[in-house]
Amino acid sequence: MFHRNARKILNYCWPDLCSDEQLRRVWFTESVLGSAEVTIGPVPKHVEQAFATSFLVPQLAILPHALVVALGGKAHERLQRLGIRHERAHALAPPGCNQKAADPSWRRIAEILHQAK
Repeated sequence: MFHRNARKILNYCWPDLCSDEQLRRVWFTESVLGSAEVTIGPVPKHVEQAFATSFLVPQLAILPHALVVALGGKAHERLQRLGIRHERAHALAPPGCNQKAADPSWRRIAEILHQAK
C-alpha cells in the first residue's frame, strides 16, 4: 500500500510526467533512520535528536526551498519538535492511509506544490 499511495501523490503532483521524471523531483527520507524497539513503538527522543542533527537537517540544507511533507502523525510530531517547517499529510501505510481524509490530504500536497510555483 505504501508504494501504491506514494505513486498516487506523485501522480497528483505531476500528472503529465513519467515515473522517472516524477522521482527526479522528490527526496524521500525517514523522520528517523532506524527502528523502534517494537514495531510502531516510540523512538527515544535522544535518537530523534541525533538523527536530526546528523542526517535530516543536513539533507534539508541541501534543498533549502523544498516543500517538506510529513506523511503520518509520528513524522509530523517529530518535525514539529525539531522546529522544521512542513506540511502534514496522512501516512502512506495503514492505518493512516485507510482513513477517509488520507486521499484529500495527499491531493492538498499537490495543490500546495502548484501554488508555490
